[in-house]
Amino acid sequence: MAMKTKIIYEDDDLLVCHKPAGIATQSAKSYETDVVSECKNHIAKESGKKEPYLGIVHRLDQPVEGLLVFAKTKAAAAGLTMQLKENILNKKYRAIVCGIPGESEKTLINYLKKDATKAKTEVQSVAPMESSDWKRSELFYKVIETIDDFVIGGRSYGPSAVLDIEIKTGRFHQIRAQLSHMGTPIIGDTKYGNVDNRAPKLQLCAYSLTFVHPRTKEEKTFVI
Repeated sequence: MAMKTKIIYEDDDLLVCHKPAGIATQSAKSYETDVVSECKNHIAKESGKKEPYLGIVHRLDQPVEGLLVFAKTKAAAAGLTMQLKENILNKKYRAIVCGIPGESEKTLINYLKKDATKAKTEVQSVAPMESSDWKRSELFYKVIETIDDFVIGGRSYGPSAVLDIEIKTGRFHQIRAQLSHMGTPIIGDTKYGNVDNRAPKLQLCAYSLTFVHPRTKEEKTFVI
């Protein structure tokens, strides 16, 4: 069976791939295809190793398309994880949202709390004093295009905007939750929008990935 995940770069230390929308980065269900399983199977086939090492550095939500980097050694995993914590590993996203933001570019600062029972993130504009579960979350967006009437799957969504996005913190469903809280949910996001927001796929893509190669120290940038 052909891989759904597309490998776009690979060497002895790491692997960069393009995850399609609808596939989990890693699944607990053995019968479901996921990116980690596909990449491990690929490495096993190429190297002859029955149980190859594949370190997860970061993830994408199942409905989100985009770039992921995995480590093929523990040393590479440690190096890339440190870059992620220090914001050296840079990820850029593109989203199409319902409505047009009031400002053409802005840094959104909210406080997020994951509700595990609903698999959803709650958002507050100011820091709640009663709980330490709320985490400061920062996102920068810039409007790069406005659309009078965005149409996909034969359905009209009215005035919409294409946003370029960078996140300074990595919270659960951060982009989806913060943009919805601003009043411009991502098209296709029924969890943070509403049932009328249904589309063939979530209009969110992690389109750019930049990091320093943990062994060669060369800066690497990948764009889809």
